Amino acid sequence: MENAKKSLSVDELKEYASVIRTMIQHENILINHRLGWMLAFQGFLLGTLTLVFKNADFHQVLQYSVFSIMIIFLGILSCVSVGYSLHFAAIAIERLENKWNNFSSQEILDNIPPIIGFCNRNETQNWLFPWYFLPSVMGLLWFFLLFFVIIKIL
Repeated sequence: MENAKKSLSVDELKEYASVIRTMIQHENILINHRLGWMLAFQGFLLGTLTLVFKNADFHQVLQYSVFSIMIIFLGILSCVSVGYSLHFAAIAIERLENKWNNFSSQEILDNIPPIIGFCNRNETQNWLFPWYFLPSVMGLLWFFLLFFVIIKIL
């Protein structure tokens, strides 16, 4: 790897950094789209569940509970699915950052703008990033609603 560092010109290194930046930007766009889709779908499901709760005739418990539980499971499954894909998008970005950091030396880093503006490697705070936080919080909300429906049925 050391030979590869010395054999590339500054222009080639800038091009390589540009490719890495483009790949990171693509992953960020995918994260943005997935979060948008998740929030739109969650809003649709919560709105539907609100209508079910509002118009529910609690004397027809079976119909009410089956439809409510179906909506809740859709909410839980969508949180798991989107959370899974967001997790791997974050891993892809981290791998790209590591690939650049392993490839580049401090001399190179001083002459080329960074591939990403800020990188926080504090693992204990990663859960605060929206791509980890939002699917988890929405999933907990759906589990709370499932518990509420089960209590209403019993």
